[in-house]
Amino acid sequence: MRKRRHISSGQEIANERGAILRPGPAPGFDSTPCLKATLADLNAELISAFLTRARTARGLPIAENATASELLTHLNLLVEGHLTNAAVLLFGRRPQRFVSSSAVKCAHFHGTEVTKPIPSSEGFKGQVFKGTVFELVDQVVDFVMSRIKVANVAPVTIIPLEVVREAIVNAVAHRDYTGNGNVQVRLFADRVEIWNPGLLPPSLTLEMLRRPHDSIPRNPLLARALYLAGYTARVGTGTRDMIMGCRGAGLPVPQFALKEGFEALLRRGQQA
Repeated sequence: MRKRRHISSGQEIANERGAILRPGPAPGFDSTPCLKATLADLNAELISAFLTRARTARGLPIAENATASELLTHLNLLVEGHLTNAAVLLFGRRPQRFVSSSAVKCAHFHGTEVTKPIPSSEGFKGQVFKGTVFELVDQVVDFVMSRIKVANVAPVTIIPLEVVREAIVNAVAHRDYTGNGNVQVRLFADRVEIWNPGLLPPSLTLEMLRRPHDSIPRNPLLARALYLAGYTARVGTGTRDMIMGCRGAGLPVPQFALKEGFEALLRRGQQA
């Protein structure tokens, strides 16, 4: 019964936004119990902040003074009294203690190619970000935008913040968490590459990402929480929003590819 209520709730959100939402591959990693975690492993302040934000951004129908357990139950983040993996990734004090691969690796190259070896004194700066899904998105977006702005010189156009955020949200929300791979973000002088472990669902193709298509989230609980917190504007339109954002800024449209995972490539130069 819990699973059916979750799908219905997600469907209602999708219908409101004009998208079709279908459940992702089952069984989902994000809905699987994290048996080693307890409520004491969650950050109460983050839960409270999420509640306030979701009520304001999306009109989440739950009382402002709701307990952590009530909110987690409402979001289907509890399974028979156990926290789900999604609960830990969204609100954990130390999520990487339970899901070590959830960290995001970022690298900044001042040229257009990766050279080996990569000494830090010759144009490379790498960083590994840890934290909840929300903290990861915030930290990685800041990492990318701060370096894009510093490196920007006319007539190169800065990639819009909304496009970068959508690409990062997609990477952490739709990746495959069952393996050891990390989301990887690489900045070059002419582009930003955002790669995540996990392929498209069988019913989706790269070409379909460029037009209206069904939303089939690999991690529906994570995707819904990010939507409720205002990290993504609509359900099932992330790749098309990225395309429209780049076109609006006069930039080449994003390129999507399957390279032992899913990669989004954002060009930093203007269209020819």
